[in-house]
Amino acid sequence: MFLNDISGCTWESEDLICAYNYLLPKNDEMLDGLTCEKQLFELGCSNGSVANHLVVNNWNNRV
Repeated sequence: MFLNDISGCTWESEDLICAYNYLLPKNDEMLDGLTCEKQLFELGCSNGSVANHLVVNNWNNRV
């Protein structure tokens, strides 16, 4: 496998992985604590589940 060969990187599901059970609550807490208007950019490195979580939690309307 060459460094730029990503053919082996696949996602079997669009669901959140188990690590997000403890990562996203803290992330949501920090985002909810923002006191000024900010733009949020999620640089996806997975299956889009984190971006979906942000949209479901209305972060697409808070910019």
